[in-house]
Amino acid sequence: LNNSSELLAALPVWPQGHRSLLLQQFAHGRRHNLYFAARHGRIIAACESRIVRTNHPDGTGLAVEGHTVTVSSELLGDTEKLVTATHYTGIGLTQFILEPGTGRRCFLELNPRVSGSHAVPEHAGVPLSELAIDLAANKTTGCKLLEAASNDRILGKSPLRYVWTSGDLYGAKMAFINRDIGLPGLAGWLSQLMASVARADAHMIWSWRDPMPAIVAALGVLPRMTRLREWSRKLINLDCIVSRQG
Repeated sequence: LNNSSELLAALPVWPQGHRSLLLQQFAHGRRHNLYFAARHGRIIAACESRIVRTNHPDGTGLAVEGHTVTVSSELLGDTEKLVTATHYTGIGLTQFILEPGTGRRCFLELNPRVSGSHAVPEHAGVPLSELAIDLAANKTTGCKLLEAASNDRILGKSPLRYVWTSGDLYGAKMAFINRDIGLPGLAGWLSQLMASVARADAHMIWSWRDPMPAIVAALGVLPRMTRLREWSRKLINLDCIVSRQG
């Protein structure tokens, strides 16, 4: 919300059962993800990415295009304060909004879980999957990866461009169905999608060794197209029957 009048319009009646509301200052800028692995409150591996586009026209939602950047000492420091205070062990993700020009940052959240976008640090050389298993097993000896990370922090390489094409397609579809964009907007969205696919270094769920997950995900975005193909077949069959009878 930009002002108090928007607040009154969005919240005309105080919600029953609530004594107070938690407010956060509105932040403008790009979202940055800091993927990390920590052991006993110390970060042993990190990778930072900058979100370029999401699956919502307003920039909220899930990232569909981005690129890794050099890990920021400020964001790393903020994240380390959190993991130190909680004596954190495991992998996670902190998210921030960075205001352009000023460098001002706004903390959004900490996700103590694996998400689909954890493929980003894997492509950038930070093996979070392997670290997650070793940390969960509480390995202390005989693990070269943990020993290396404990002695010298593992950092993700940059720049590495990545895309999530099926998520991008779904975002375009829903934005058009919900009338957030019209035909020109849809055309522009799809052209951006094709450009991002062409220049990407990594695709989140695509692999030449195992292409089916990506193919199934892409087909799942287009159920109406599937129905259209079925209707087309029925019409073709009907036309053939009419032609034969004629």
